[in-house]
Amino acid sequence: MIVLDATIVNVALPTIHHDLHFSVNNLEWLITAYSLTFGGLLLFGGRTGDLFGKRRMFMIGIAIFAVSSLLGASRQPIYGSSSRGRAGRRRSDCRADRPLAYRDELS
Repeated sequence: MIVLDATIVNVALPTIHHDLHFSVNNLEWLITAYSLTFGGLLLFGGRTGDLFGKRRMFMIGIAIFAVSSLLGASRQPIYGSSSRGRAGRRRSDCRADRPLAYRDELS
């Protein structure tokens, strides 16, 4: 799943380059910034899961992701970009490299 996130960014690069008029150098910085942010928040999400409980943090992450997705789907200019950022942040908290551990805990 983590590889899928990097793939999504790479697939979006031509659109970002064309629509936002990013240079090739800025596209490289975009990939780097996304990877560093995702990795840092993934570590933070794992640590908060260890401190406060994996089930609790998973449920909080799913709830915030759902609310952020609803706000993003509303297509309001104020909520659009900020809700996508919140959804990505919480998604990194929810998706660690141990998805099967959640299956056992949640059932």
